[in-house]
Amino acid sequence: MGNISNADTTDIGLNEIYGNGNSGKIFDLFNNTVDSIKAENNFWGSGNADTVETHIFHKTDSTVLGFVDYLPLRSAKLNLKILMEAMYDNSLDILTRKDTVTVYLRETSAPYIVKDSAKSAIDTLSFNGTFSFTNAPSGQYYIVARHFNTIETWSKAGGESFVSGGNILSYDMTSSVSQAYGSNLKLKGTRYCIYSGDVDQNKIVDASDLSLMDNDIIFGLTGDRIASDLNADGIVDVTDLSLMDNNSAVSVATINP
Repeated sequence: MGNISNADTTDIGLNEIYGNGNSGKIFDLFNNTVDSIKAENNFWGSGNADTVETHIFHKTDSTVLGFVDYLPLRSAKLNLKILMEAMYDNSLDILTRKDTVTVYLRETSAPYIVKDSAKSAIDTLSFNGTFSFTNAPSGQYYIVARHFNTIETWSKAGGESFVSGGNILSYDMTSSVSQAYGSNLKLKGTRYCIYSGDVDQNKIVDASDLSLMDNDIIFGLTGDRIASDLNADGIVDVTDLSLMDNNSAVSVATINP
């Protein structure tokens, strides 16, 4: 059922154990023996250990029973390669700084429900971040990337196959315009980037973003992680404004199913 310390590589969990019951109560696993059970690296319908505990009947519920060792919980991992347009210096082939991206796993049919989310810092040289998901069962999902001053970007049509606890899924949003739904990427040098400029995070670069940018330029705003500082050089200036203006002029926006 799952013993990840066992030399037997066929006993590594990877099961999906949820939705079971007994006498009208949810018991995904009911241990009615005095023996302890190894049930590590499985998916229990939740990534919250406290919730999983309430769905297992074992020694914590009755002292005459054996334990169920259900930790660690199974997770799906994504290695995402991604670039933010304004922060990417294509002459040096680096990101200006490490920055956090949030990835949502959405179902591939309407209404495209979010099943899980995770955050990771994107490396300045490899452009990779590793995201761990504990709430989503195995299945087909859209990878939806969000960053605090860029356009929300969806992966290509059809979604990607995730296997909880399986091999790490790698997805490269920099290699081809077709890697984003609706080809919603900007070519910069030889790499594709997600569009910058959505400062107010309303999924379009428009007049409201430009207004915020103008105000920050007037006040000479400086500092770290300012939303309107698109290129992350520590100051909001005409360089940021020019890029935003270009994206606003062509109505850059999120494209999704």
